[in-house]
Amino acid sequence: MNDKGFSETSVSLKLGEVDYQVNFGILARRRIEESHPGFNIIGTTMPDFEVIPFLIQNGIDPKLRQWKDEEEFLNLYENCKDENGLQLIPLAYQNALGFTNQRFDLWVQRATEMLNQAETQKN
Repeated sequence: MNDKGFSETSVSLKLGEVDYQVNFGILARRRIEESHPGFNIIGTTMPDFEVIPFLIQNGIDPKLRQWKDEEEFLNLYENCKDENGLQLIPLAYQNALGFTNQRFDLWVQRATEMLNQAETQKN
């Protein structure tokens, strides 16, 4: 946890000679959903060995990627020595799910209140 009271949703990761910020904000979540609709770390149909590379690729802004193709990226991933950064990728993704979904809490509460009022008035 950081001093603002929420868990980190991004990770610094060194791939080759480049330090990337793997950030699981709204744009990354959109890329993940477009690439693999309904993606869920726990219940994914994706093979285990593909989950972390998938999250890394989608967590890095496409404009900031310095690899030329999938093969080069996988080579960078397989030779990555940043074990700490790699271990934090799934945690940052899971933290982001809760953090970005918090913005909907107020709306969900309000909608629930309105539905309850409608039900009460109906009866």
